[in-house]
Amino acid sequence: MIIEKRCCYTCKKTKTLDNFHKDKKEARGVSYRCKDCAKKAAKDWRELNPERSREKVKELFLLNKEKYYTSHKDRELEKKYSLTREDYERLLHETGGQCRICFRVFGTGAYTKPVIDHCHETGKTRGLICRQCNIGLGAFRDNTGALLNAIRYLEDHKNDS
Repeated sequence: MIIEKRCCYTCKKTKTLDNFHKDKKEARGVSYRCKDCAKKAAKDWRELNPERSREKVKELFLLNKEKYYTSHKDRELEKKYSLTREDYERLLHETGGQCRICFRVFGTGAYTKPVIDHCHETGKTRGLICRQCNIGLGAFRDNTGALLNAIRYLEDHKNDS
């Protein structure tokens, strides 16, 4: 097995091709500068051109914002909860746009972004609730006995002032 190598134009060190970025314009299909030198050059340019660097980042973000958010959310749904975007939309429709515990309308105040509630033992998705209710369930570690005790406690002290 022949391992191809290339000499970096900048640091003059000979390295294997996996140390170079792919570049179709170059004859060997890899950049003339190694990844380490390319990274350093990019950092140096950002330091010398902070305004242009911020503008470029902002421009790229705006161009790809929809694609990033959509694909990132879809990957997160699939990886963490084994849900598709359609499954999520169906769950949101089933809730009527409100938390299944406190019935606050999603998106109307702090902590009201819909959160996917799931069983930590089985991983099975239970539904959408608001963040605050999700935090509350997590504090009780899905222990229904403790939740019932909390209800009794609150009822016993309802009129305490």
